[in-house]
Amino acid sequence: MADEDVLKNTARPVLYSEALKYFHDTKRKPSCPTCDYSGAWNLIVDPSLLKDKYAEDDPAFDPPMIVLLAPALGADRSAGSIPLLSLECPQCGHMEFVQANNVINHIDLGKGENTK
Repeated sequence: MADEDVLKNTARPVLYSEALKYFHDTKRKPSCPTCDYSGAWNLIVDPSLLKDKYAEDDPAFDPPMIVLLAPALGADRSAGSIPLLSLECPQCGHMEFVQANNVINHIDLGKGENTK
C-alpha cells in the first residue's frame, strides 16, 4: 500500500460486525502472546454512539469501532496518521491493533492487504 494511502484516515466507520467478519475471514488466531488466554478478545467500540446501549448478546448490537489515529511520517517526512482498530485480551489487557483500512477494503471490495 502506498504511503499516501496508509496515511489517509478511514473513509467511513467500521462496524463491530465488520471487524468480526474480517477476523473470521482472515483466520486471526485467538491466542494472546502475553498470557495463556485463548478465546474471544474485547473489540473496542465507541459506547457514546450506541443508541440504546444494547447488550453485546442483543442481535441489534453493532456499534462502530473506535478508530485510533497513530501518528506516522510518510517517505517524504510529511506527517499523517494510520487509522487502527484495537483489540484487548480480556485476561491480561494486552492490546493489539489492526489497520482499519484493511477491514474496510476487505468488506467493501472483497479484499484486504492481509487477506489471502
